[in-house]
Amino acid sequence: MIHDIFSKRQRRQRGDIPDVFQYETIPPDLKNQLVMLIEQTLGHSDSPNSFMNFQVYSRILGALAKEWARPDLLPNRFERRPEGLLFDAFLNEPDVERSLDVIELAFQCANREANNVEYYAGHDGRSHVDFCIEELNSRFKEHGVGYSFVNDEIIRVDSQVMHSEVVKPVIHYLSVPGFEGAQEEFFTAHDHYRHGFYKEALTEANKAFESTMKVICDQKGWVYKKSDSAKKLIMICIENGLFPEYYQSHLASLSNLLDSSVPAIRNNEGSHGQGGAVKTVEPHIVSYTLHMAASAILLLVNSANSMNAG
Repeated sequence: MIHDIFSKRQRRQRGDIPDVFQYETIPPDLKNQLVMLIEQTLGHSDSPNSFMNFQVYSRILGALAKEWARPDLLPNRFERRPEGLLFDAFLNEPDVERSLDVIELAFQCANREANNVEYYAGHDGRSHVDFCIEELNSRFKEHGVGYSFVNDEIIRVDSQVMHSEVVKPVIHYLSVPGFEGAQEEFFTAHDHYRHGFYKEALTEANKAFESTMKVICDQKGWVYKKSDSAKKLIMICIENGLFPEYYQSHLASLSNLLDSSVPAIRNNEGSHGQGGAVKTVEPHIVSYTLHMAASAILLLVNSANSMNAG
């Protein structure tokens, strides 16, 4: 639980609360809060379920030891509190991405144990884990750190409004059976973006956009070719009445906008040969493209759902 204590209210009144996200550091205070939160979420080795707690923390340490090439993180079988080893590694890790590795793995494990009645004996594990994830994301926001744990992954958040109004609804809609491919591509785009692989992020954003239209066409029985471009798929959707007819002129402009924003940026920046000079795709261009892709996907899915309801 996050408490709205006096010092926090005073900082808000002075305007000391960050209103712009940063991605380069995880403040020490936030790290200390997250250590307590992870222990609250997963428990500790002195609990009644100490053996299962030991296994979960050992699993996290084992994954980090392999991926970071850090054999010193392998938990000793005589280690009574492997969480101590994990928390020390987390608190002393200067790299933001590696710190996020710890957070992601910890909450992924929590999600996997949430429905285990033995692990969370006497408690509603799913509600407990969801509550802790909500606190995690609130802590990120409180400290102005632009990341969020959503659908079992850490993603980068550039705009809180866009994230709340566009990205989160898209994630919800793409969790529906049939959209698994588009969902995977959407998350891969965000993962590439978080790690600075901007060209790859643009390519995956376009894939998610095109995949969403293909799924809708499949669901509606609309004929298309697997090789159809985004522009062709948009026109197929319009011709089959996915959008209201009285919006035709507006949607023609929208079609051009989508065609020039999502696919064309990918084509121009991400997928063609770059010649003798190395091309740099600016982060703000990638952010814009991801949000455009998310907005377009949201429009498509909402329109399809509207047709079904009608």
